[in-house]
Amino acid sequence: MIVQEPRAVIWDMDGVIADTAFAHLESWQVAYRKQGIAFFEEDFQKVFGQRNDVIIRQLRGQEFSQTLVDGISLDKEVYFRENIVKNLKPFPGVVALLQLLKRQGIKSAIGSSAPLENIQIILRGLQIENYFQAVVFGLEVEKGKPFPDVFQKAAQKLGVEPSRCIVIEDAIVGVEAARRASMHCIAVTNTHDAESLKEADLVLDSLEKVDIYELNRVFDLPVKTIKN
Repeated sequence: MIVQEPRAVIWDMDGVIADTAFAHLESWQVAYRKQGIAFFEEDFQKVFGQRNDVIIRQLRGQEFSQTLVDGISLDKEVYFRENIVKNLKPFPGVVALLQLLKRQGIKSAIGSSAPLENIQIILRGLQIENYFQAVVFGLEVEKGKPFPDVFQKAAQKLGVEPSRCIVIEDAIVGVEAARRASMHCIAVTNTHDAESLKEADLVLDSLEKVDIYELNRVFDLPVKTIKN
């Protein structure tokens, strides 16, 4: 009898599981406004998917003190958590795919740049927390996306080899992180166009199009790796 090695799907959260982009943009604008600084949608598009500290440093924050960086980040997250539950809903196909993975014995984990509190609020709000066997959040690892740390940590927690993992992402830095982690990648065009996500194994406009045959096809592809 051949025993198949375990397989896993590692999910990004913002822009993949839930449509949170507007809430994040509004929260950044509120936090920066308190410092007398404008935060534009173009800024947001450049850094979406990365950790707060990286975002702040990249956007006119290289000379900010760590105290100010922490303060902006806290203000942003407090506002986000207070408002995200008002219009929270999953993207089409998410719940059905989670149910399919569970039936097929394929493990699921969250690999997100977000703070743990955000992840918990969203998973509980959508009533899907029981589908995930592991959660890795942004500050749990040394380096955020596009580095592979968050996905490598998720695979480690699940006890699954990287080559047996599929990452689901919507961000360019997330696709790069999956490649650096030596994992397969499905990208969904919820926040970026297909051309910018072309390094993924499969690019879709909706997770409604993912079935077990498509999953197996991606699992069987050679892994395309970017060296760190």
